[in-house]
Amino acid sequence: MRCSRWKVSACLLASLMAGLVPSGALAAPDSEVVDTPEQVAYTGWVDEDGEPCEPAEAVGWLDEDVPARSKFFYDPDTVAWYWAEADTTIARDREAFVPVDNDVAGEAWEQATDEWRIEHGKWVHLGEDGAVDYGFLLITDEDGSQKWVFCDYVTGEMAHGERYIDDSHGDEAGWMYFDPITGAVDYGWAWLPDSNKWVYYHEITGRMCYGSLMIEGKPYYLDTTTGERLASEEVAARLISVAASQNGITDGGRYQDRVVAGGGTANHMGPCAAFVYWCFQEADMKYQFMNGAASSFPHEIADWYRNEGRLESTPKPGDIWLTDQPAFRPWAGASEGTHAGIVASVAPDGKTLYVWEHIYGRVQLLYEDLYIPEGSITGFARPYYND
Repeated sequence: MRCSRWKVSACLLASLMAGLVPSGALAAPDSEVVDTPEQVAYTGWVDEDGEPCEPAEAVGWLDEDVPARSKFFYDPDTVAWYWAEADTTIARDREAFVPVDNDVAGEAWEQATDEWRIEHGKWVHLGEDGAVDYGFLLITDEDGSQKWVFCDYVTGEMAHGERYIDDSHGDEAGWMYFDPITGAVDYGWAWLPDSNKWVYYHEITGRMCYGSLMIEGKPYYLDTTTGERLASEEVAARLISVAASQNGITDGGRYQDRVVAGGGTANHMGPCAAFVYWCFQEADMKYQFMNGAASSFPHEIADWYRNEGRLESTPKPGDIWLTDQPAFRPWAGASEGTHAGIVASVAPDGKTLYVWEHIYGRVQLLYEDLYIPEGSITGFARPYYND
């Protein structure tokens, strides 16, 4: 049977459509395969909800999703070290006793005995932002009192006991002493048992002092190398040694010039007292001579030490020997005292003493009778030699 014209057309169209449309074109598409990136562990600050945050709002720190605990951690963004407590909170604005480093931190630190912690721990100070502090800090304690402390520029460890501060970070260099318990800077006199000596720390800077200085109105001499408060005999010996070094010197003008440079006046009667003054200055004992005043007149020396209650009648090495001959007083009305020297030693009989003097045109060691006729010995001025 033949197809009608319209049936043929329909068949032909169907055949063409079948050839143009690919097989399966109406089927559901395959699901697309998407690679999910591996979850990266978080390291950084977190707030109370455990969410990442800025340091100021943080209550903790995560190390690859693990809360930091009883350990130090470093934030490269703030370029600072911090300390996480055992409860994972961040220590702020306080002193803390912590491990010397993270090798003994964490559970080892939490479970350790007190003795072990003392051996492996250190004190640090944490700022308001929690960062470990370095250098000198003025800290206000809970009772309102304040103290200066020092934290090492590398480790942050708070100093206790004796320590040398160098100038590599702009600090004044010198030895200091920090309280063994509180770490506070110490000032004034201090006994150092390990060194078996008394030293003095400046009342403002806290640095160890050296040489001749006035402390609470009195002159002291401290060893120029060790800072030790020397015994009286040692200080006197230093002066005597300088006087002996001038044996035979004829240039009296050098001694007078030193007095003038120190603010005094040259003595037209001679350089005997100026020689005494020069020896004190050369021995770095400025304040042992009249608390730092300058004089070339024996009667001024006698008057000053008499007023201080230190003009003695019996001599000791290091005393200033003072005699008087009224005819040689520098002017009318001048008080008693026309010659001066430095007592080097006293003979065992107590009657003869040896004195360094500038007399007869040169410096020399003379022996003098303690009992010069007519009572011409004014007295023995006794400088304060740490006694």
